[in-house]
Amino acid sequence: QSGQRPKGPSSRSYQAYAGYRYFGPCQVIKPPGFFISYGGMKIVFSKRYTVPDYGHVFRSDKFEETLEALIREGAVLRRDVVEPARPSKKDLQLAHTRRWVEKNLRFEFTMADCARAELEILHGVVLAHLMNVGGSIKAAELALEDGLGLHCGGGSHHAFAGRVEGFCLLNDIAVAVKKLLKTKKIRRALILDLDAHQGNGKD
Repeated sequence: QSGQRPKGPSSRSYQAYAGYRYFGPCQVIKPPGFFISYGGMKIVFSKRYTVPDYGHVFRSDKFEETLEALIREGAVLRRDVVEPARPSKKDLQLAHTRRWVEKNLRFEFTMADCARAELEILHGVVLAHLMNVGGSIKAAELALEDGLGLHCGGGSHHAFAGRVEGFCLLNDIAVAVKKLLKTKKIRRALILDLDAHQGNGKD
């Protein structure tokens, strides 16, 4: 079902929408009278987050599906989507051990790693995690530049410094925060985790 757009600002700078609509597996919800930016709000995303033909309970295409839903709703514009850069080895080593970083970059995973990760670690899976780290770094930098940084991806809060856990190979949140601290762009950070369980990797 969808609601009627309430009367509000006629400027194209804002769009008001009430109710909700379904987009396949995605659902975008906005309360009545809630105003969203019509454009100029940057959001970080890469198509390399999606691992093609990868049947797993953790759907890698959910980030792309969410972005497309936001674009259809007018919450963001396609021209405002920012492609992140792949993180450097030095960036990764800010939050991970040298050995674990090399293991990811050289694709030297064992069956024990796959079992702990609870997923089949393919090349595309590693690339997706690497790009998600780059995405969180970019979103954090945009937050400092523009006052708001949005990342349609990331959140691998179970990855430890030297091992994988719970679908997470690399802890993008920890790397992004460590980089801002190292470059002295921030003095401290607050991580507000809204998942339904503890993100033990970032602790």
